[in-house]
Amino acid sequence: MFLFKSLLAALVFSLSFLGAGIYRTTTSYEVPRSTVHQVVGLSSDGQQGPSGSAVVVAPNVLLTAAHVVDHPSFKFYVDQQEVKVVKLDRVRDLALLEGSVSCPCVPLASGSPYADDRVVAIGYPLGYPQTLTEGRWQYILSDGEAVSTTSIVFGNSGGGLFHFSWPHFQWELVGITNQVPGANLGFFGIPVFNLTRSVPVESVIYFIHH
Repeated sequence: MFLFKSLLAALVFSLSFLGAGIYRTTTSYEVPRSTVHQVVGLSSDGQQGPSGSAVVVAPNVLLTAAHVVDHPSFKFYVDQQEVKVVKLDRVRDLALLEGSVSCPCVPLASGSPYADDRVVAIGYPLGYPQTLTEGRWQYILSDGEAVSTTSIVFGNSGGGLFHFSWPHFQWELVGITNQVPGANLGFFGIPVFNLTRSVPVESVIYFIHH
């Protein structure tokens, strides 16, 4: 009996450690590509408009960048299902979407990574599906945005920046990618494609709960 109880306790602990629960989350070494979807805007006559990326954080709930969906003349779709903008913050460049989108979902980290920690960005750059680029976390700027050395291009906006948490043994969301930094050269700016600006998870948590 003691051996049976010990084995049962070990099984329950293993399942909880791997994130088993009411709905499936990304666990272990599984790169969280499947939590990221493309957001596509369509006009009333069916013409395609703005597009970007979004991350599923709970059943039927997605996070994206505000500038991706801040276009009242368009309806927005994820996996050909219409989604609604239920909350939008232009200052932080964040938006919360609601629609028929199932998990896997990605958990939010409790805080930003440390400098030089490995991070990956996943999105739809130029429409290419669930594309991953890798880099290192750097710092949070004075304007509240974070910088990493991952590479993104147009279409990545609203996608996720992820870090693997060894204590929790899972990938966690540490930011929402929203901008390619640029160098100002005279009258025009040159994008720096090996850098990423993102909204850090601390701002994401504040946005969701306030």
